[in-house]
Amino acid sequence: MDQKPRWMNSIGEMDDKEFQQWSSLLRQRTGMEVKHERKSFLTTGIRLRMRELGFTGYKEYYTYLLSGRTGNVEWATLVDRLTIHETRFFRHPGSIALLTDQFLPGYLASHRGKNNIQAWSVGCATGEESYTLAIALDDYLLKRHPGFYYGVVGSDISLPALAKARKGIYDSRRLKNIPVSYLNTYLTELDNGHYQIKPALSSRVCFNMFNLLEMEHTAIQQMDIIFCQNVLIYFDTNLRHAILDKLVEHLTPGGLLAIGVGEALNWKHPQMKRLSSHDALAYTKENNHGEE
Repeated sequence: MDQKPRWMNSIGEMDDKEFQQWSSLLRQRTGMEVKHERKSFLTTGIRLRMRELGFTGYKEYYTYLLSGRTGNVEWATLVDRLTIHETRFFRHPGSIALLTDQFLPGYLASHRGKNNIQAWSVGCATGEESYTLAIALDDYLLKRHPGFYYGVVGSDISLPALAKARKGIYDSRRLKNIPVSYLNTYLTELDNGHYQIKPALSSRVCFNMFNLLEMEHTAIQQMDIIFCQNVLIYFDTNLRHAILDKLVEHLTPGGLLAIGVGEALNWKHPQMKRLSSHDALAYTKENNHGEE
């Protein structure tokens, strides 16, 4: 017995030729690789959006996506549906511990004339990682370098996700890893059981739309810290390495690049030195003379 919803049956199955067309479009525009074994994931996401708009044919919807400004707006919505935004605060405690316990003390000691820190959260989704970085930096600098300025940039390809990030409102499920002291200091509890980032912290964080395939067009300059975690999983190995190579260009000498554990174990770069850590995968950028 066919258990599929009627609307799915009315749209019909996506054949292999259509799958190749859709997966190629996604790869061309975003770099995201959807292998054949994930065909059902791609099909379900597209079908759900087609149902909302009233489309019953893949070709018709595909043509609509390529129809100028209207298609561009719809493309942003579809990409949001096809991108997993499952994240939370302090999702990778090992990376944050490496940042505050290992990297910052040495970095600030070797840059004594410096009075600000700039961090970049690449693929920030709905903003949890960006605010996590802001909390970690604020707490560290307030205790050891009061008056020190910091800023965090969060970037993502999904406009709906960025809209949520800018609001800075989260339910308790996303906050379960935050220490109670941080929760009380940096967030305000709302009447509906949600929490909102306090203005003092959110004012240090900004968000922008960014496609990793168009990195040469970004206005983001040199960063002291770059976090790129749970982003590279969408790309094949060669593109992962190419993205990391480009990120190195946006990192200051001595700066920190943290990526997801297991996302690019074989990546090497002549300017980057891997840091010793069992719970994080991170590198520092050496200067032009090969000295940190």
